[in-house]
Amino acid sequence: MTALAIQQWLPLSPEADIDLQHALIRDHTNVGIAGLKYDKANDRYSPLATLPKAALKEVVAQNAFWYDGYYVAQQASRMYAPHTIANVAFLGSFYVDLDIYNTEYAGQDAHSVMAAIYSAHPDLPMPTTAGSSGRGLYLKWTFKKGKPKSFAPHWQQIEDNLVRALKPFGADSSAKDLARVFRQSGSYNHKSGTRVEMNQVGDPVAYERMQRWSNAYVKAHRPARRTQGKAHPKTSATVTTLPTKNGYTLNWGRLQDYRKLAELRGGRFTDYRKRVIFLYYCAASWYCGDAGALAREVEGFIDECIDEPERYKRGNYAQIWERHADAQAKKKRTWEGKQVDPRYKYETETIICKLGITDDEQREMGVTIGQAEKYRRKVSKRRSQGVRPQAEYVADVRTKAQERAYRARQMHSEGASVSTIADVLGVTTRSIYGYLNL
Repeated sequence: MTALAIQQWLPLSPEADIDLQHALIRDHTNVGIAGLKYDKANDRYSPLATLPKAALKEVVAQNAFWYDGYYVAQQASRMYAPHTIANVAFLGSFYVDLDIYNTEYAGQDAHSVMAAIYSAHPDLPMPTTAGSSGRGLYLKWTFKKGKPKSFAPHWQQIEDNLVRALKPFGADSSAKDLARVFRQSGSYNHKSGTRVEMNQVGDPVAYERMQRWSNAYVKAHRPARRTQGKAHPKTSATVTTLPTKNGYTLNWGRLQDYRKLAELRGGRFTDYRKRVIFLYYCAASWYCGDAGALAREVEGFIDECIDEPERYKRGNYAQIWERHADAQAKKKRTWEGKQVDPRYKYETETIICKLGITDDEQREMGVTIGQAEKYRRKVSKRRSQGVRPQAEYVADVRTKAQERAYRARQMHSEGASVSTIADVLGVTTRSIYGYLNL
């Protein structure tokens, strides 16, 4: 195994770890970082809420080296808001949690595991930070420049591909959502009796570089298609780009639409509450890596968007959790003779019917729209591009034809030949004969 060419491993204090992971957060903004503390005496986790970066650094610096495990969110969030995917402020990093104790690399140090990873994936950009999580290994790629939250569907695809690529090294498939928290550098891991040791091993990376790696990885692992006849030569050396419409983009749009619908109905749902919670569960299952994260995400939606929220947190959603677990395990279900993703899927028209979404409400939706609204948007877009209504266009064509016929008859009465009239008017001689009824 060849030596891994990386920067010198620079140990990070708890404060420096936060500074590097959240370098894109500026002071005195409405963006903060969520923290979580594990209380060993009571065997429970206590949220520290979403605090300003300076405040969280101070809390962690004072307490990280005690025997309470501290966890810090990997993405920035709205200040003082519950840490859910819905409250993530912008995208700032990718990350992978490697449970190497479940692999052939158990007992090896971080250098050896990293060398094996880059022997298998030499094109994978070097992470910004890496280090022991207590029993495994954390790898984090901090962005040079943050991306808006609208990039979440593409971010999730790249994150999923990272986990998939590093699965032989113990990549945890449940630790891949936007609301994920990791143990802080210096924090105590009660399961192993060791402390987290994070190090800087590379520079922040461009989001686009990670996307190019993901595109190339997908292309390299795509099943070969059978072709009939002679294969067409490749016309470009560029890698395939991420699809713009798929399950991620659709369900991200639905998550936003359900919240928008609550806003349009006075801020909270007072009817259709069980239905919209179930549908929110279905959409959120595409973005949560485990049942706990999924439950927290939906509880956040219930607290913010459902009237009398405590009444609706005790519903039975076992089928969703079961299907979600199957999806995370890459299991399939048979539907109409085909192997498909096990998560619930609903047609848009079914959702509109279930929630009683009106035509006026659909005008405010992103993806939850019927055929009439799709047509209205298509027409509106064409008008904005300068395309005239068909009736107006036909009337204009008819008027111009009438003007040419009048001019042709006038020129003919003055003695002009048919070919001369055709040249002047820029039409065929057959058209002139038609105008003159000859």
